[in-house]
Amino acid sequence: MPFVVGKRAAAPDGASVRFDVTGPLGRRIDVLVTGGRAAAVEDAGGQPSATLVLGSEAFWRLGCGRLSGAAAREAGLVEVAGDVALGARVLDSMAFMI
Repeated sequence: MPFVVGKRAAAPDGASVRFDVTGPLGRRIDVLVTGGRAAAVEDAGGQPSATLVLGSEAFWRLGCGRLSGAAAREAGLVEVAGDVALGARVLDSMAFMI
């Protein structure tokens, strides 16, 4: 997810994105951008710049390019809190699996 947040979505320095994945394969993934590089961290600390709440199925469908970020938002499969524009860029950039 650091590649998606840092490179593809071009999150600014100091930004953090929390993926709150629910369901059978659920987990929380925090990504923090510092020094121009994004990294997965145990806890980004404080309130993340953007939080994406989505089910594990939607997460994998987005990651595999089987669902667009716009379609996920329109269908209500993802909830974006905080910096909505950053969250939308991240969702639109998630198709990273070949």
